[in-house]
Amino acid sequence: MATLGLVRVLVATAAALLLLAAPAWARSGPVQLGTALNSTGLGNGDAVYLRAVGRYDAVTPESALKLDQLQPAQGRYDFAFGDRMVDWARANGKPMHGTTLIWCYDAVLPSWLLSRSWTRDELIGVMQDHVRTVMDHFEGRVPAWDVVNEAFAANGTRRDCLWQRVIGDQWIELALRAARAADPGAKLFYNETGADIPNSKFGAVEAMAQDFLARKVPLDGIGLQNHLLQGDGPLQFLAEDAMRRIGALGLAVHVSELDGITSTFAGTREQKLDRQAQAFQTVASACQAVDACFRITMWGAADNWSWRGAGEMAVALDGSYAEKPGWAGIQEAIRPQAPLGQPPSAPGQPAASAAPNAGIFTVSWPASWDPENDRVSYVLEHRDADDGAWSPVGSGIRSLGFSFVGGRLERQGTYRYRVRASDGRAAGAWSTELGGVVVDRTDPAPPTITPDRAPDGGGWYRDAVTLSFAGAGDPALLDGSAGSGVDPAKVPAASTFATTGPHTVSGTVRDRAGNTSRSATATVQVDAAAPQASLACPAPVPVGEAASATWSASDAGSGLTGPAAGSLPLDTTRAGTFTARYEAADVAGHRIAATCQYVVQAAPEPDPDPEPTATPTASPTASPTASPTASPTASPTASPTAEPTASATAEPTASPTGESTSPTPGGTSASGGTGAAPAPQGGPATDTGGVSGTAARSPALLRTSRVGRDGSVRVTLACAVACGGRVALRTGGRTSAARRFAARAGHTIVVLRLARRDRRTLARRHRLRVRVVLSPTGGGATARSVILRPR
Repeated sequence: MATLGLVRVLVATAAALLLLAAPAWARSGPVQLGTALNSTGLGNGDAVYLRAVGRYDAVTPESALKLDQLQPAQGRYDFAFGDRMVDWARANGKPMHGTTLIWCYDAVLPSWLLSRSWTRDELIGVMQDHVRTVMDHFEGRVPAWDVVNEAFAANGTRRDCLWQRVIGDQWIELALRAARAADPGAKLFYNETGADIPNSKFGAVEAMAQDFLARKVPLDGIGLQNHLLQGDGPLQFLAEDAMRRIGALGLAVHVSELDGITSTFAGTREQKLDRQAQAFQTVASACQAVDACFRITMWGAADNWSWRGAGEMAVALDGSYAEKPGWAGIQEAIRPQAPLGQPPSAPGQPAASAAPNAGIFTVSWPASWDPENDRVSYVLEHRDADDGAWSPVGSGIRSLGFSFVGGRLERQGTYRYRVRASDGRAAGAWSTELGGVVVDRTDPAPPTITPDRAPDGGGWYRDAVTLSFAGAGDPALLDGSAGSGVDPAKVPAASTFATTGPHTVSGTVRDRAGNTSRSATATVQVDAAAPQASLACPAPVPVGEAASATWSASDAGSGLTGPAAGSLPLDTTRAGTFTARYEAADVAGHRIAATCQYVVQAAPEPDPDPEPTATPTASPTASPTASPTASPTASPTASPTAEPTASATAEPTASPTGESTSPTPGGTSASGGTGAAPAPQGGPATDTGGVSGTAARSPALLRTSRVGRDGSVRVTLACAVACGGRVALRTGGRTSAARRFAARAGHTIVVLRLARRDRRTLARRHRLRVRVVLSPTGGGATARSVILRPR
């Protein structure tokens, strides 16, 4: 019997060495199923427990080979129980995977390590001494080791622990190099939890492995623990992707600590165990599909030996060591049998619970029928728009649906789905495909907000304006297919504003998958009222005596286009009662006329005795007539004139005008209207030094400043005489900024502020081409192209 036992040990050892000597990316033989070897179960010599362990292919000591067990005091090593465990494994033909030499977790370190401070060199010495001593002791008996365990946080940064704090990032490399020097024949692994699919932590592990291999730091494999903390397994195609990426580096993959809690599941015990079986079979199927994956280790031989507690039912054998559905699922995945008997029928065509969706939905299907009345499970596969082949979503599904929920959302794309059934001995045909399921988690673009017309003047809208929302598009998905599209029912309704003042609207849109855009905002200015104006005429004046009416105007909205007060010269060349008229305009385009009547008295009769002599009179400003004279007006234009205008119309007493007037001299009246250009204002002309009035009042562009952080631009203008008008900055066929101005002769500075989108363009490109458009009051517009740069 001793000889037979020795032969078994040699055969098992040779098999383990052959497995580990093969290229890491290609296992030699079937996937092994291992288990954690519990110290209490072995120490008590529990025969039932040890028989259960014997059903597995390999063992990993659950805690017996960890630092606190082997070196309870600094420099004092205790290998007694570790030797017993290693010897038992060798005697029973179970390859052993040692774990763990250095664990980045302060809670499991012995007090002698944590009770004092260490220099970097001191702690490196402690670490290297432990690695060398342990591996020297077990050299040739433990063929593989987890040298380092759990060194990364969930976000991919280094996890905080004593080794990291004192030694820094180099500690993992130093541990691996010490391990290789101690036992050149052992396979060295890095072991990690929560890195079972391509997430941030997996990316950090992968990058570290790439760096180590490039610099010839010894590393032979990666352990992916697969503690299923939510119970459900990962999406199978993601688990396969992580394993393939490790294998592509030439490293072995070990599913090193598989278990799955069931308390998160609803339903009966049988329903919970069915979901657990699906999770285990999915992980096992992923391992089976990737050549680099050589072993799955169940973290506990049975439920009553699981670190999760028996109530969680977390492993593949129950507390009585009976096989649960999860055991059968793993065996079906890694021990595929030759087809036997008649296969199940094809399931019915799948259907999606929501399409489009954001990745949370259920694919369900009508049941398959098995000719031999065996219970069936299902495999669900998907394929997006740019996939060249089908990929598995889940295996061992023991219900008629699969839900993408929580931590396992479907990726973005436009998918087809198919499903088939297996009775454990033969797989049936694939179902008819379900197509066109759009999975979209990308927010649509913010909506556009458009007014019903261009501003009526100076950025102001006259009387009312309507702002309408519209979708601005939904980005394409990761597979190149179109997004779900903006939902018309989720576009905000139009808003109309008809009161004076600024008005702001904001809103979002949603796409058909339920994603919400960022908010868009727009502000408009409405002037709903005409200006207020008054005109006061003087008391009766003699013929030929200079006289004027005084006017004033105000506007509570967009503001006047000219001064708020002034005087209007009157025509006093002949006697009679006359009407004076003044018209004011605001920036938005409203106009209002004010009138008043004035009386020109005739000169007294001359003395008949003296010889008559000529009496000089003032040169008339306007020739009064017996009938009313119409005030000349310009055709309506988009922009009102810069100055209020006035005209005097002579009205004989015997023939009053049709306008409403006051018979009392000095009275005033006002009437409002829109659409008519103001009449020219009377009064003395301004001396322009021989230059035409329009040319003299036209400003010249001298320079523009660099753009401030708030988007402000200083535009310097030169005016030969007092000038006014509007200056605008235009780019891309639209106005970015505009402002009216009025200035005395000389240089003047107008400050404008760029629109937000143009500030972003300037920040990104460091330059912005604009056209500076000058529109003088009463003159033609000029434009000049300039390049704006940031300060």
